[in-house]
Amino acid sequence: MSNLYYRLQKHLPAIELSSDGIILRATNAFCELSRYDEATLLGKHAGILRRISKHVHHRLWPNLPQQWNGPLRIYTPAGTPVNVSVNVFSHDNLFYAWFQDLSKCQGNCRELLRLRQAYHTTRREATMDALTRLANRRKINEVLERETIYSNIGHTPLSLILLDIDHFKHVNDTYGHGVGDKVLIALAGLLRHNTRDNDVVGRWGGEEFIIILPGCPIGTATEIAERIRTAIAEFPFADITHPVTASIGVTGYISGESIEDLMGRVDHGMYSGKTGGRNQVVRC
Repeated sequence: MSNLYYRLQKHLPAIELSSDGIILRATNAFCELSRYDEATLLGKHAGILRRISKHVHHRLWPNLPQQWNGPLRIYTPAGTPVNVSVNVFSHDNLFYAWFQDLSKCQGNCRELLRLRQAYHTTRREATMDALTRLANRRKINEVLERETIYSNIGHTPLSLILLDIDHFKHVNDTYGHGVGDKVLIALAGLLRHNTRDNDVVGRWGGEEFIIILPGCPIGTATEIAERIRTAIAEFPFADITHPVTASIGVTGYISGESIEDLMGRVDHGMYSGKTGGRNQVVRC
C-alpha cells in the first residue's frame, strides 16, 4: 500500500499484511475498532486478532485464498469479541484487509427500519381521521380516483354511500361535544362492522360519512345502506336518551363520468332523504 493510498484510506478500518500474515500497518480507524494500538500490532501475526497462536496461524495462513470476504469475529486485547465483515485481497505479494463493524451496521439497519416505520406511520396518519380512525377526505379522494379508473378499465360496478347524522347539532348542544365525539366514534365502528372487507369507509367531514364499494352493484349497495340505517337507529349510543338516525344517499358510478358528478348525485340523494323526513335511504 503506497503512502498516498494509505493516507487516503486511513479513515477506514484496514491493515496491511506481509505474504506470511505479519501485520505491517494498521489505520487509526482499525486501532479504534480493535482497541489495539498500532505499536502493539506491528510485527505480530494476524492471528493475534483471532486469539490464535502463531504456530496455528502459520499452519492456517498458507491455505487462505488470495481474495475473500465475509463475516469474522476478532477480539480486543481485553478479550471482548467484535463482529466484523472483512474484505481481503492481495497485491504485490502483500495482503490488505478492510473491516466493517457489524454492530454499527446493525444499528444503522435498526435506524433505517425505525425511519421506515415512522414514514409509514406518518403517511397513515396523514390519510386517517384523527377522531374516528377512518379514512379522511384526502384518502377518500385518492381511492375514488383509483376506483373510478379501475371501474372504467374493467367495466366493473362501483357504488357510493354518503350519510349524514340527523340533528347532530342538537346532540352537541344538548349533551356536549364530548358526547358528540363518542357518537361519531361509535358510528364509525358500526360502519366498519356493516360493510365488506374491501369497502373503504371514511369520514367526509363533520357528521358526514362516506363508503366506497368497489365491485358492488347499486342494488347490493342499497341493501348495505339500509342495513347501516337500521343498525344506527337501533344502536344504544352512550349518554344519549333519544335515538340517533341518519339520512343516506346511494348511487352507482356511471362509466366515464367525473368524480364531481358522482359526488353531486350521491349528495343529492342524501339531502333528499333529509328533506323527505330523515332516517331513510335514497337511491339515485
